[in-house]
Amino acid sequence: MVSQLDRSRAVLLVNLRLVVVLCTALALLACSRRAEIEDLPDAGNLPTMEVPRPDGGVPLVEESGVSESAPAACEARPSQPACSGTNDFGCDFDAWVQQLTESCQLQTDCRTNGWVEVTVGGSGCATALRMEDPDADYVTCMADQLGQYRCPCRDVSGSRFLGLSHDGCGDRGCGTGEFRCPEGMSCQAGRCLADDASGGASAG
Repeated sequence: MVSQLDRSRAVLLVNLRLVVVLCTALALLACSRRAEIEDLPDAGNLPTMEVPRPDGGVPLVEESGVSESAPAACEARPSQPACSGTNDFGCDFDAWVQQLTESCQLQTDCRTNGWVEVTVGGSGCATALRMEDPDADYVTCMADQLGQYRCPCRDVSGSRFLGLSHDGCGDRGCGTGEFRCPEGMSCQAGRCLADDASGGASAG
């Protein structure tokens, strides 16, 4: 006859074997899952598609009116709120560049193409305007705004690709989407116009 002790040993042995099998299965599953995670593509390393810039960089617009200012003259300019970031990141120059390049595009009937790049010097004022396909009216618009303000930024640059083959704004305007006019300008009939002294807008 089989004693109670022998039965207990048999049950314990069966249980131990089940535990070993279960642990082995879990270990294999964990290794498989780890391999899946390690084989996943790293989104941070995926190639990004960016429009190529001209060979040698975006050309400097000669005599654009945007150039290095004396530190005292730069400090006298009001700060542009659009290029101020959060408390941890006080400079957000690229945000202003995106807004300003769009505003000038709308003001000049959307004729400008290619890359636009603006550089800020150590005093916080714009020191250079670079454009791939400069339009005279667009250059004047950019220089006028860049010459009025300074930013809480030092030795940075911002850029924007305006696109190609522009032939007028059509239905596009500052009253559509999320586009807002820069500080000192307001949207009138789909265009950003400079505010006059009375608080309205003038065609400049």
